[in-house]
Amino acid sequence: MKIPFYSASLALGALLASRPPAFAQTNSSRAGEYVWGAEVSTFRPCGSDSVFWVLASPQLLDKLRTAHGTLTTKPYEPIYVRVRGARSPEKRDGFAEEYNGYFRITAVLETRRERPGECRR
Repeated sequence: MKIPFYSASLALGALLASRPPAFAQTNSSRAGEYVWGAEVSTFRPCGSDSVFWVLASPQLLDKLRTAHGTLTTKPYEPIYVRVRGARSPEKRDGFAEEYNGYFRITAVLETRRERPGECRR
């Protein structure tokens, strides 16, 4: 039995509309861990195993690095951040090739020390 194209299109549209927006397509508030150190600037969303190389304006990168330096005692120690941003489709190169892709941060909403177990994987 053939399903008319119009009916199949409506069914597919309804299915896609019922799904939550894809992580890669939303520029919303995200909580996670920010790590900074020599040749490292990464974001791992809370509840995820994926780690992304951070893309941001120089001002936002400076804000994150300053917060990291103030809140930690050593490089590569994560801090809790709440940022506005989204996964970026840009092709990875350089240090970013070692990660799950890029995450473009458009605003830094909160930075603080992470509480134990707060941002579990």
